[in-house]
Amino acid sequence: MERQSLNGAWSAWRDLSLADQFYDPEFAVMPEYDLTVPGNWQAHSGLDEHTGSMLYRTTFAWQAQEGMIYRLLFMGSFYLTTVWLNGKRLGQHEGYFQEFGWDISKELRPGENVLAVRVDAPPPGKSWRDTVTGIFGEWDCKPDSVNPGGIWGDVFLIATRRGSMDPVQIETRLTAWNSAQITVKTKLNWQGQRTALQAELGMTPRNFSGKSHSGQYTLEVQPGENDLELRLTMPEPKLWWTWDQGYPHLYDFAFVLRDQDGMEVEGYKTHLGIRTVEWKNWQFYLNGRRMFLRGASYGPTSFFLAGVGAEHLLQDVNLAVGANLNCLRVYSHVARPEFYRICAEKGVLLWQDFPLDKRYDHQITATALRQVRDMVVHLRNQTAICFWCCHNEPHALPNSVVRRRSAQLRVLDTTARSARPTWNKDVLDPRLRAAIQLEDQSRPVFAHSGVFGFLRGGSATHHYWGWNTPDYRTVLWLRRLFPRTLRLVTEYGAQSWPLDSEMLQCLNEAAWPEVNWTQAERDYLLDKQQLDTQVRPEDYANADEYVLATQEYQAELLQFYHETLRKAKYHPCGGAMLFYLADACPLVSWSLLDYRRQPKLAYEVTKRAMRPVQVMVDWPKAEYHPGEQWQSAVYVVNDLHRPLIALGLTWQLLAPDGTVVAKERRIADAEPDAVTRVAMLSFTVPDQLGDCKLELQLETPGKEKIHNHYHLKVCE
Repeated sequence: MERQSLNGAWSAWRDLSLADQFYDPEFAVMPEYDLTVPGNWQAHSGLDEHTGSMLYRTTFAWQAQEGMIYRLLFMGSFYLTTVWLNGKRLGQHEGYFQEFGWDISKELRPGENVLAVRVDAPPPGKSWRDTVTGIFGEWDCKPDSVNPGGIWGDVFLIATRRGSMDPVQIETRLTAWNSAQITVKTKLNWQGQRTALQAELGMTPRNFSGKSHSGQYTLEVQPGENDLELRLTMPEPKLWWTWDQGYPHLYDFAFVLRDQDGMEVEGYKTHLGIRTVEWKNWQFYLNGRRMFLRGASYGPTSFFLAGVGAEHLLQDVNLAVGANLNCLRVYSHVARPEFYRICAEKGVLLWQDFPLDKRYDHQITATALRQVRDMVVHLRNQTAICFWCCHNEPHALPNSVVRRRSAQLRVLDTTARSARPTWNKDVLDPRLRAAIQLEDQSRPVFAHSGVFGFLRGGSATHHYWGWNTPDYRTVLWLRRLFPRTLRLVTEYGAQSWPLDSEMLQCLNEAAWPEVNWTQAERDYLLDKQQLDTQVRPEDYANADEYVLATQEYQAELLQFYHETLRKAKYHPCGGAMLFYLADACPLVSWSLLDYRRQPKLAYEVTKRAMRPVQVMVDWPKAEYHPGEQWQSAVYVVNDLHRPLIALGLTWQLLAPDGTVVAKERRIADAEPDAVTRVAMLSFTVPDQLGDCKLELQLETPGKEKIHNHYHLKVCE
């Protein structure tokens, strides 16, 4: 297989009066822009606010080779892409994450060829609500002015010998004899005579030392379409695990077809991990081992996919692992291919959303069904993906409507719509789920997320108590009354300001607190009305104190949710995924990391609370009074699959002036993969007003020290 890159500087026009001319080989109008492909047009100077359409054109040289088939391949274009070659329309593709292309063997001509492309984002006469773009279209963490349009992936001319393969689909399965069976399926479009081809499958250790496995096969093929299915058995394979459960063993997989002369017809290579996944009774099993999901939503690293390099994706995944997260939810989008490889290498499992967010009209059905199949075909071989989810909050109103409503109305409306039947939730989503299950039976499939089932039904739930409502402690009585609503929680959080000097300028341009809040709401998507219910600007002397207070509140809320959900481990909670990891642009948002990847206070709190082993107590009340008695159980949450013996447990209470007013030490044991109640602590609240600090420490026999702490507010 030969590959010629067509990347580089392409001529471009945004003048749509040229749309019926620019693809003609004789077209001679001077270009308005020279745009780099791959690239997103808003990344180009002078186009930072452009939305709608762009016309592209380039030329390339070609010389025929006997017996070769030529395909034009686009690795990614956002969103509706129409392509012409030498004046002939090849076709049109809708979608942003798929690879797509055409056989152009008959359209090519020796010498110079003219390739013309029109990209529409969104298509004419349509809004983002008419497209399968998820959070790349409309999202409360994406400014409306941002448009991801453009040819964001590589463009290639591919040459293969007399045949071409459809996307290769791989499935791994563990057998009862301590071996793995690798099943490979594809379709071969053969343009030669009936013949026998030689196929080779190979599995070579990628990130460890071990044994390679291979197989050779003879395949009879006929002119036209041929279904190919090959199997390779691997004795005693090394399994892929998340980083906290073991080692993410990966293999380099290679599949090659050769003709009778030994010449390569076509080939396929990827990384591959051997593992099985199951979802039983709202609990996740990896390779037969139950594990608790500690995760976060992952929004795009940038809205401009072309500018995202592997180094940026690696940084984000490393920061997630650094926060002790074993799971990321690819939130209402499909990421760059490198992201999935990096997650597999780092041992981070993925919940993959289909790019549908909030409520849609019926007209989305056909394109959604086609593109959900495309997503599975495109991503099926990605080891790190362990879940599919079809639709995020299908009952909820679009953000353009929600922004005009108060927080209380949002909660009431969302809860009501979640509980009653809707077309999105009860008609569209089951059809999408069935479409995925036809393509892939190896992974759990959720029809949707964010749907409450108080007494029956429901899905993974989203909890914004403490953000959309005054008090996050609502979750505690919700757990007692409706425990099924905490079976799997895939969103929770609160907004905070980042410590970014450029963003903070709008807070320092006038006398505090009479500043330009409108600019912050417009440019940085601050939800001031809601944030004010938790952190009021007038309560702070200056902008710096206010910004720090927003981060402190976000950190407090997240610690509460992390610990509450982890203490409910398997009774009933199977996992906790916060919203969300990192910003794609300057924002006031729910993120742990700002767009420069500077951590907020919530990042360090998450890193502490999500440790595989952590010591916790019952969550304190909002305030205490001098002389009040306080009592709590002490819990050790152990996500490891081994018991912890002879742990040294120490707790102490510090008065507001820092003096120790109570302290205790004891020895404790913790059961494997469980929450163990190891002690009771009690003390009298000191007379001194202010913030007391309760500190806890676990020390393992290997001298590893695990810390946690809480603040208790003492008032008159």
